[in-house]
Amino acid sequence: MAIQNGNHVIRWKKPHGHATEGKREMTIEEFKQWLKKFDANNDGRICKDELIEAIRVTGAWFPGWKAKRGVQFADANHDGFIDESEMEILANFARKEMNCGVGDYLKMAITTVNRSVSSDGKREMTFEEFKQWLKKFDANNDGRIDKNELIEAIRVTGAWFPGWKAKRGVRFADANHNGFIDEYEMKILADFAQKEMNVRIV
Repeated sequence: MAIQNGNHVIRWKKPHGHATEGKREMTIEEFKQWLKKFDANNDGRICKDELIEAIRVTGAWFPGWKAKRGVQFADANHDGFIDESEMEILANFARKEMNCGVGDYLKMAITTVNRSVSSDGKREMTFEEFKQWLKKFDANNDGRIDKNELIEAIRVTGAWFPGWKAKRGVRFADANHNGFIDEYEMKILADFAQKEMNVRIV
């Protein structure tokens, strides 16, 4: 399948072959490079209309609806675009909705952690790795995690009811009751994450 994008024809092709379930398989870097082909104005970001075109090329159904959901899912800073720092979150969405078999290690958007998933399906990491991963969702770079940022983190893990769990997580870990998870409260949040976010601190 191909679409016309300006003077270029974009073709959906497999980098490494088909997965057994019919999904196109690629690494996170290949996914990023492929997605850039749909950046019509070359601003380094993907808007909803550009994501619609990307989804159409994959052959997935309901591209308009899925693009709207994709932006809502991955747009951590709520500016209406998917920027470079949010591509890994979008990759997790793509695995479910865009016929993309992006590498399993992306399920929690941790590219620097190469750990196996335990037999109960939880992603294992050290406490320091957990803190570094969580910082990816600190949209305003204030060194703290608020409820909306925690919602995005929980969504990426694949855990259910991210809004409800994020509200509980902030209540659980916010020792000084300022509405944020500060650096010294991360240890408390890690305890919560082991119960509710499909992770295990080792």
